[in-house]
Formats: sequence, C-alpha cells, structure tokens
Amino acid sequence: MSANEPERRFDEETVLQWLLDADLRASVPRAELESSNAAELADLERFVAECRDELRAEERELAPCADRIVDAVLARTVSEDLGWRGDLRLVTSFMARRMRSSLLLRVAAASLLVHLIALPVIAAYAVWKVEQKPDLWIEFEQPPEQPYGEDPKEDLGPVEGGELPALDSVDALSLESINARNADRWSLFERGEELRAVANSEWDAPLERRLAARAARLIGDAPFVVPSATHGDAVDRLLAIDEALDARLLALPIPIDAADLAWLTQLAAGDPPRAALALAVLRRAQRYGVAVPQGSAGLIARLQSPDFADFAGLAGPAGEAPLSVEWVRALRACELGDGVSDRFVDALRR
Repeated sequence: MSANEPERRFDEETVLQWLLDADLRASVPRAELESSNAAELADLERFVAECRDELRAEERELAPCADRIVDAVLARTVSEDLGWRGDLRLVTSFMARRMRSSLLLRVAAASLLVHLIALPVIAAYAVWKVEQKPDLWIEFEQPPEQPYGEDPKEDLGPVEGGELPALDSVDALSLESINARNADRWSLFERGEELRAVANSEWDAPLERRLAARAARLIGDAPFVVPSATHGDAVDRLLAIDEALDARLLALPIPIDAADLAWLTQLAAGDPPRAALALAVLRRAQRYGVAVPQGSAGLIARLQSPDFADFAGLAGPAGEAPLSVEWVRALRACELGDGVSDRFVDALRR
C-alpha cells in the first residue's frame, strides 16, 4: 500500500471471516488488518479463542458418551441378531431397563414371584389336609295320636255374618267424583313443569296474572285464596266459580253457593263462547260431585252439538282438567280482546 492511498477499513464481519478462513488470511496480510482494525481484530481474536476453549471442554466431556453411543448403534445395526435369540435379547433388555427404572414395578414383580412360589404349597396343603365332615343323620319321630289334646266336638252349621251394606247402597256418584278429582290431580302432576313456568313468568295483562296465580295455587307454590263470585262481570264471576272448584280439587272445605250454580246454568243455556265456558265449568262441578241444578246433564250435552264445534275439545278428556289449553282458548274467545296472549297459550301447551 502506497503512502498516498487512503487507509482501507474492514467491517467486523470481514475481520471475523478473516480469522476463520485460512484462504482469506493468505490473501490479506495481517499487518493490513492491524493497521486499520486493530481493536476489532484483538476483540474478535479473543472471542474466537474463548469459543474454541469452550468447544474443546465440551468435546472432552462428551467423548466417553460418544463412544458408548457409537458402540450401541453398531451393536443394534451391524451385529444385531435378527433371529429369535435377538428378539428375546431385546425383550429381556427392555424388561431389565424397566425394572431398574421403576421401584413399583420391582415390588409388583417380587410380589408375583412370592405368590407363584407359594401357590404349589397352598395347593398341596388343601389337597392333603381335607377336613373330614361329620355324617348327617335325619330321623323322623312317630307323631302322637292326639297332638293338640281332646277338643269338644261342635256341630257344624252356617255362621251368622255381620251387617254388610248391599251393593246398591254404595254411593256410585261419590266414587265417580273421587276418581275424577284423582284424575285431575294426576293431570296437574303431569303438567307441573308447564304450570310452574306459567306461574313464574312475568305477564302484562291482569287476566294473565290472575291465571298465573291460579296455576301457582294448583301446583302448591302459593297458598289458596278463597275466591269471590259476586262481581258484576259475567266472565269474572264465572272464573271465581271455577276457582272455587279448585278448592274442592285440593280437598279444601270451601262451599259453592247454590245461587252461583243457578246463575251458571242460565249462562250455559245461552250462546257460545260464554256458554261453552259455562258448560265446561258446570261439567267440572258435576264431575267433582257438586249438587248441580236439575237439568244440568242436558245442558252439558250441548258441548257435543254442532253449535259448539269450535269448542269440541272441552267435551273430551283434555278439556276436563283445570287450566287446560282448550279452556283457556274458550276464555280467550269471550270478548276479552288481548286478555290472554299467544305466549300464554304456548306456555301452557309446551
């Protein structure tokens, strides 16, 4: 390099490559690097020397392990026995390694060995030391001629029975009313989830809230409230009579006024839909054993006439239970507008 030429500097990457590459060291003199990059050259030489010292230390530590790994690989590749002896050797070596690495497995193997050794001894003891069972003898004694002594002889004859009621005296009407109430109680049990959902929901219309409170009383979630049937509105009075029948269903001693029943028969003789609702309540009162006015059976038969075709469900078993879907639909048709919403009917039908 001439004196007029500017001094050339090398970056650290070139200096490091010069230290690691012998060909590069031959082409670039060391003096040129020392003149331009003396500090970098000294630092990198020290770094390379430290790395080589650490590498030599690791090589000294791994040298014995490397020899064993090479021997193991050669033993399993070049000199491995591919016959049954080699397979047996692999299985036994695997089991030996597992036994050495697991204390629990060694304990289990020792226990199994002890049991296998003791098994012939126990079998020999059971065969040689058979206990002699005593002989079983069964004897029958001669029964005595008169085991119960001498009883006085009695003349046989008809026995006087007690006073039993004749079959005709059974109150068939009371039995039918008991069966009807039991059937409606079972219907409430089967529809418990639907009625509880209605009772626990929030409703906007006053009529829906009244029916929800009634559902809560029927399933036992609320105390029974004595209804009042003296309101001026016909549907409101009819609902009060039907709620009074709930008390009879729940075996509560709440009487039903005869005047209300007479008014109910007058309403049932009219036109649907109020007549259909009144007929359903009158039919329920008759099923529960309430003394309905004379001629109520003929009125109840109107539910099966063509005039009440839209309310035919009230005449079947599905319309007998309290708060049935058919009964609520008839209530909805009694000029109540939006008193009962579709959501309420769907909640009962779910």
